[in-house]
Amino acid sequence: MEDQKKNNPKVAIYNFNKDCQIITGDHLIVAPPGTPINVFQNQKKEKTEAPKQSKDARNHVKLKVMAEITNRFDFQDSMFGRDVNGKRYTNERMGILFAKCFGLGGAHPSQRFMEVIESLWGILIDGRDRISKIGGEQFFRQTVLNILGYFHNQGILEGAPQTIACCVFPTKNKKELEQMRKNITRGIESTSFPEGTQEVLDFYINKMRNGEF
Repeated sequence: MEDQKKNNPKVAIYNFNKDCQIITGDHLIVAPPGTPINVFQNQKKEKTEAPKQSKDARNHVKLKVMAEITNRFDFQDSMFGRDVNGKRYTNERMGILFAKCFGLGGAHPSQRFMEVIESLWGILIDGRDRISKIGGEQFFRQTVLNILGYFHNQGILEGAPQTIACCVFPTKNKKELEQMRKNITRGIESTSFPEGTQEVLDFYINKMRNGEF
């Protein structure tokens, strides 16, 4: 047996003591009770990474989310400002503006704008601190309301903040109404918005003001 162990380094050694500890590897060894053993000896840990979303899948989500948001726009005609030609904005034009601010709807932003826009998508659909998505929605309402609040500050929308909010997210819950009012009033002042957000929004606001869409 001793010769067999010397000639075959992978031979199994058995010890039938009760309550023994076992480790695995190239050698199977049953050690006496009380022997300290590293159960991960000779074992490699496998790294697990979350699957990355493909560009096509990401773009599909963006289009779906944008449609879900802009289809909610139900502002009254009297709540819209006017462009340089004296024409009132409409729910359709508002939807186009919102989409362009996120790089959709035929927008061709510069590389610098694209970096800001990608960050905007992050806080719209990926996450915001201490905020949860509601129901089955794939976006954060607060982000939508903050941007609409900025449109309100720029005269694109008119009316009380709560009225504006309810034209997109109707509710009679007093707590929700007060929170939405705050979101509209705050606009894009939150630190969640990336540097350059105002520049991007103003760029497309001015295009709509000038009657380009």
